Amino acid sequence: MHRTNYAMKDTYAHILFPLALDSEFTYRIPPELAPAAAPGKQVTAPVGNRIQTGIITYIFDTPHTLDAPHSHDAAPTLDAKRTLSVAPISDMAPVLEKELELLSRSDIKNILSIEEKLPVVPEKTLRFWHWIASYYLCPTGLVAKMASSSWKFKRRAPALEETSEEALANASEETPAQAPEEASANASASTSLPLPSAELPLYLQLGKRTEIYKKEILAAIHTGKQCLVLCPDMVSCEALYNALLPGLEDRLFCFHSKRTAKELGRARRELYAGYPCAVVGMHQALLLPFTHPELIIVEREEHPGHKKTDALPLLHGRDTALMLGHMFASRVILGSASPSLETLYNLYLGKYKMYPDIPTPELSFQQVTVINTSLSYPAVSAAKPIDFRTREKIDQCKAEGREVLLIQGDPSLWEEFSEEENITGCRPFQTHHHLKPNIGLICFLGMDIFLSAKNFRAAEQAFHLMADILCWVAAQPTADPDSTSATDPTSIPKAAPEAAPVTELISVPESSPVTICVQTANVEHPFFEYLQTGKMESTFSSLLQERQMFRYPPYTRLIHITVWHHNKTVAEEKIKQLHSQLLKAGTGIRIEGPFVPTVWRSLHFTYRLQYTLPKTSKAQDIKNTIAAVIKDTSLAPARYRVDVDPG
Repeated sequence: MHRTNYAMKDTYAHILFPLALDSEFTYRIPPELAPAAAPGKQVTAPVGNRIQTGIITYIFDTPHTLDAPHSHDAAPTLDAKRTLSVAPISDMAPVLEKELELLSRSDIKNILSIEEKLPVVPEKTLRFWHWIASYYLCPTGLVAKMASSSWKFKRRAPALEETSEEALANASEETPAQAPEEASANASASTSLPLPSAELPLYLQLGKRTEIYKKEILAAIHTGKQCLVLCPDMVSCEALYNALLPGLEDRLFCFHSKRTAKELGRARRELYAGYPCAVVGMHQALLLPFTHPELIIVEREEHPGHKKTDALPLLHGRDTALMLGHMFASRVILGSASPSLETLYNLYLGKYKMYPDIPTPELSFQQVTVINTSLSYPAVSAAKPIDFRTREKIDQCKAEGREVLLIQGDPSLWEEFSEEENITGCRPFQTHHHLKPNIGLICFLGMDIFLSAKNFRAAEQAFHLMADILCWVAAQPTADPDSTSATDPTSIPKAAPEAAPVTELISVPESSPVTICVQTANVEHPFFEYLQTGKMESTFSSLLQERQMFRYPPYTRLIHITVWHHNKTVAEEKIKQLHSQLLKAGTGIRIEGPFVPTVWRSLHFTYRLQYTLPKTSKAQDIKNTIAAVIKDTSLAPARYRVDVDPG
């Protein structure tokens, strides 16, 4: 009888380890550690033959049954089991009861220690990690692994739990329009801790956005809050950090891998302690220990660099930032020179709002010269990709002592950039790295190959690229364009743009203009029609109509399942086996493939399946079914990866 009473007092915990595991695992909390144990605390426990540091996600007690390791698929429902207090098993949700299995007490290992010096992970942050794992179909352990470096420091403010409880006490009902549709479905299932409400995300369409960003950041910091500025790449981080630094000084941090460990550690401690500050960073910055982020800014929201492609989780920075703002009731501002189709779609639906009192910039296309290379003699070849008329413009620009920027759209020529003096070559999505005041000529080369790529986003990306450059040109000192416009007899004539008032943020003092030159052999492409008409809104609307017709994002969600192996037969067999199992699952969703990906930087034989999901409340259930089928299908020795919302 005495032994039974002792068993009734045993407590157990689910531990999330930063490992590529599909489950959280159950451990016993020794009596001497039980008073200090709490959800969010970091502990050490044996995993296999090693001692690992993990995070307590849930504490419970049970006399007869224990939680078996449970899959991350059940986590995004945000059910009542994840609370900030210890709860008996009788209070658990019915879903949890179905997962219970009889286990021998001797199979349950003990937690070895509680790391009191390490920071406590708030419940909201754990929910955010579970959402990332669920939405992007990857183990929660890999999300924790990505975040682990941001939560490994000696904490400066041990009373974070009180701050978290205060924030939760002030939480109100959620606003589903702030996140992707699947996020709304997951969040609405929460019964114990509803997500707080916040205003709709704002979209800022402007060439020079830095001053508005600084004004918003200063306003948030003056109220004692924190800010996150998300950039697509390291160069953008540094450039925006340097632009924002005057006026913010020690309250601004730049967070990426090239910064010193001392600076990164200080940023983590300041955020965890709740001090008002701002961080400029990339994907990793989304998982920093924020306590109350008031403002989240996504710079260049249309840039493909926001999509993580190197390692799991393959998250998209913009969508993940929206969910982070949704959970913390933060203001979210998306900024760019031209909107992504996803942003434009949400603007049409009323889920986003335009930034107030900022007129849409009117772009001038008078400096754009389109050179039709099909009329050239000799023809432009891969050996000499520069047309003779383009060469004349380059020589003229160099004679004036100004620099030339060559944008090479042909990936096969990325490693063969010109090494001539005053000429810089770059890839399309790195153009903003090289825009300097002394540039006099910007040339687009290989645009035919760029636009003909088997990527449904190619045309959209070309439009974004041109709009970004035109906004930059408009912000540069320019003279009267009528006196310096190009007069190429073989170039395509362009309609004169309507006169538009120049805003205070885009000043135009007198100086030499910047010329933009585009080579193409296919002048019938809609991209060049866009250059002739200069009508951005109608062009993007037609792109949206095309996406709607063919049921592509933003009207649907895409999931790419890629399987590869060095043996072609093995790769083919495994992808066919997976395809067969997915068809048997009966999701009723369109599956295309298997096919060979057009862009895959690997020497293995690679095949891909494409899922097209409708935007409905059942989308997450379908994704969970896909994840379960993949898990139950033996794909070894082949390797695979799942990419949700591919770039």
